[in-house]
Amino acid sequence: CAVGKKCANRRLAKRQFAKCKPMREKGRGWGLITCSKVTRGDLVTEYVGEVIDAKTKEKRLAEWAKEHPNDPNFYVMSLSQQWFIDAR
Repeated sequence: CAVGKKCANRRLAKRQFAKCKPMREKGRGWGLITCSKVTRGDLVTEYVGEVIDAKTKEKRLAEWAKEHPNDPNFYVMSLSQQWFIDAR
């Protein structure tokens, strides 16, 4: 990166994330908890997936519910009111 040590993506490139473990939260599904103290500005993890619009998100959620009626777990993160990350 041409920015050098000031590059905000260095920690991503070096995979310097907080240590986390999966945890099931009753009534909420799966999530992550950190295994050590995290302070403001620390990188916890990278959320990756396909960027989709609201219409596509609604279509995929409806398909998921139809195809997996006993599994309410899905992984979509809001980027804005109209854009989302589908992490399937």
